[in-house]
Formats: sequence, C-alpha cells, structure tokens
Amino acid sequence: MLGVGGTKLDHATEAAVESALNVAEGASSTHFDEVAIDETAEHEYIEHLRALAPTDLSSLFLVVDCANGAASHVAHELFASTARACS
Repeated sequence: MLGVGGTKLDHATEAAVESALNVAEGASSTHFDEVAIDETAEHEYIEHLRALAPTDLSSLFLVVDCANGAASHVAHELFASTARACS
C-alpha cells in the first residue's frame, strides 16, 4: 500500500488498514492474511540489477536522483561497489 507522497506505508499503518478492511461491511467473508516478507528479496534484486549492466563504473562520478521511489533505498548499495558512492 502506498501513502501520501507515494511512499510505502509502515507496518503499523498497513495493519490498521487491514483491520479496517476486515471489519468493513461485506468483508465478513473476506479475510486478508498476513503477507510473508522475504528478507533476501532486496539483496537478490540488487544483484539482479548489477547483472543487467556488468560494467566497471569505478572511473565515473554518478548522480542518482531516485525521487524517494519505492526502491530508492537500494541505490547506494547498488552503486557503492561499482562506483565511488557519495551520500
């Protein structure tokens, strides 16, 4: 679920929305189960992105504007090993 500004909702807010949906009129026959979170998915995603462009970027200075997108938090790790990363 996305919140104001397009950011991902925190787990507490998602749980509150889920509870509200579960008690809403007509939802008695529908139950939203907890979704399992794959803790390895982020690392696998980063490795997949690295494999798409297996180029040595260490001689480049990159400026990345992720606009706080859903995967913006992985940009530093993605580029840190292949280029000089600046925070």
